[in-house]
Amino acid sequence: MRNSPNQQKSNTIQYEGYANEKAIGINAGPNNTMVVVTKNGSKSHQPAKAGHSQSFGAGVPSRKAYKSIVSSTAKRGYRSDLRAEAVARASAVKKSQRSKGSKSHPTKLRGSRKAKADAAKSE
Repeated sequence: MRNSPNQQKSNTIQYEGYANEKAIGINAGPNNTMVVVTKNGSKSHQPAKAGHSQSFGAGVPSRKAYKSIVSSTAKRGYRSDLRAEAVARASAVKKSQRSKGSKSHPTKLRGSRKAKADAAKSE
């Protein structure tokens, strides 16, 4: 658990996973998966046993993953100030894993570009 519960990836005590008893971390995993790492408060003094990871595959809808992240952390007494930031981080991870779709048809020319294209065709 190499400081993966650092939510914002910034070096401040508020977001550090080691400094806080309970922490949430969201990272990109292999094959378009999203891995949620939570730090167990009762084993915070045992770093090897403190982490628990849960992964969401590429087929899991975004809203279901967000709801699961919120419910699994808020109902277990994790820090409520990190709740919105955890969902934002999960959204960023999901967005980075989306493939850039290619356009199936060319864009339709409009306005001055269309006039220039028509003028070039007529000549």
